[in-house]
Amino acid sequence: MSQKLRNAISIKFKILMNSISIRLSLVLMLLFSVGIAFWPFISDVFGSDGLVSVQTEIDFGDVEKYNIEIKDEGKDIKIAVKDGTYIIDVLTKDGYIGLDNVKNLIYKKNIDSVIESGTLPDQELMKVMNQNIELNYEYDNKLDENSYNFLMAFVMLYGFLIILLISRISAQVAYEKGNKVTEVILTSLKRKELYFAQVVASIFVVIINLVVVSIPMGVAFIIDNPNITTDLSFFSLEKLVQFIIHLIIATISLVIFAIGLSSRVKQYEDVNAYTAVVIIPLWFSLVYLIFNLDLYRGVLYILNYIPIASIFPVLGAVLNESISNAHFWVIELVTIILTIGEYFVIKRLYTNNIAKR
Repeated sequence: MSQKLRNAISIKFKILMNSISIRLSLVLMLLFSVGIAFWPFISDVFGSDGLVSVQTEIDFGDVEKYNIEIKDEGKDIKIAVKDGTYIIDVLTKDGYIGLDNVKNLIYKKNIDSVIESGTLPDQELMKVMNQNIELNYEYDNKLDENSYNFLMAFVMLYGFLIILLISRISAQVAYEKGNKVTEVILTSLKRKELYFAQVVASIFVVIINLVVVSIPMGVAFIIDNPNITTDLSFFSLEKLVQFIIHLIIATISLVIFAIGLSSRVKQYEDVNAYTAVVIIPLWFSLVYLIFNLDLYRGVLYILNYIPIASIFPVLGAVLNESISNAHFWVIELVTIILTIGEYFVIKRLYTNNIAKR
């Protein structure tokens, strides 16, 4: 690698990293990441403890599992009984949020009362207690509610970060072309070298941002204290490795795609339209993951092997354990081959268009 090429990579890298938009997005996403990773601690310090304070003279027994505390002067909810009817006064927003738990507690007390009185036959009692229901899950969801919520927050974090980075990289390519900066650079570098410098610098910027934003997650994973950090126990080391590998490969593919399309702009203002085209498959994969925590199925199955469209469904399948190790590595092998092929196809597109106006 020549000194000129190294200098070109260094300059493009510094331009991107010194960009206000990238710095600002990195700070915001880092704060978001800290919030996700240390949510129990933050919630404990700045939020409520999740307990609903109830004032009542009724003996409900053990109420801890319902996130309820009985106090002489409960501030959230008051419960009284009149003519066999429970009268509930909701006093605060926390009381409204915890109302379902209070209703379930009263329902349990009603059932206990029926059982003690023996006024219903066993079969009828089972109906009242919803015990006459048998569930058979054909779809095995390995993630509990907390893990699913974390995954959604995690996906939104990386989704927004990747979109912001792609937008800035596209803008740099379009700006340099639209303001004839590229023509000046090409006096000392070949077009293929300029393309290589742009790709390498952009990939470095993306990886650094992904790593920095992931640091709070890594710290939380190591600390593993439920009072301080989010529960990441479902994140095994094997899953983590697969997660990182696919995230990096798919993001690199998006970066290359963005650089190629941005090289076609005639005016700098046109870059937004090309950026939208790049982001569409990313958004599609995100929406698909929200509704289907798994790989693409049916006619969409081929998209699992297209890196710019498979980023989130594959990650969701890894966490949900709905993909075997063998299948995962087949997908990664195909995506690596396609990304290499994409690099050469985009190189031809870039070199043919970067100096045209």
